[in-house]
Amino acid sequence: MELTASQCEPDIYYNSGIPKLPDNVVDGLYIFSFVVLGVFVVIRLFTKKVNRTSICRSIAMLLLLMLGLGDLIVGLTKVWKPTVITRTISVFFLFIFVRQIRVTFGEIARVFWKTMPIFLMIFAIIIFYTYTGFVLYSASDQDHFTTLPNAAISVFIMFTLSNYPNIGLPYYAKNRWSWFFFSSFILIGLYLFQNLLLAAIFNNYKAHL
Repeated sequence: MELTASQCEPDIYYNSGIPKLPDNVVDGLYIFSFVVLGVFVVIRLFTKKVNRTSICRSIAMLLLLMLGLGDLIVGLTKVWKPTVITRTISVFFLFIFVRQIRVTFGEIARVFWKTMPIFLMIFAIIIFYTYTGFVLYSASDQDHFTTLPNAAISVFIMFTLSNYPNIGLPYYAKNRWSWFFFSSFILIGLYLFQNLLLAAIFNNYKAHL
């Protein structure tokens, strides 16, 4: 069934019943909070002992605040609606202000970097089976491997077992040897590399504790 434009309006769907503030009130609260944060950052620069890292962080935050304020002010003039810049900037404030969040994400980034070889091996396996599936089954009446993008999506989803065994049954019905393609990918990808990835992440994360 094709939906009309009126059926796509978000207000017709059920929600929690919490009343929403008008858009201009929300934008005004954003402007007030950004101004307060800007004043706080400026005061912090002159009252707290700072180093080069702290100064760079404060300057970056002031630039983000100015960008968000500019977007909101232009939006209030009805020239265009405020973009997602303001809400995106609000998330970055947590990373700049809260030290524990920065430390936590730094540890996660280091663990991810040390686990990068496993990710590259998994990526190589997915690329190999994507191209192999495209070569073998691109002429099939099924659309899973008719194009390289479709093949990549199908193989990536199969890596999570979300489309298995449904994806392999039509090919298996026409050629019994197709089980080797799908079962080998499941054995290599799921039972070998996924467990290897989990073990590598656990060991690297444990080393940072």
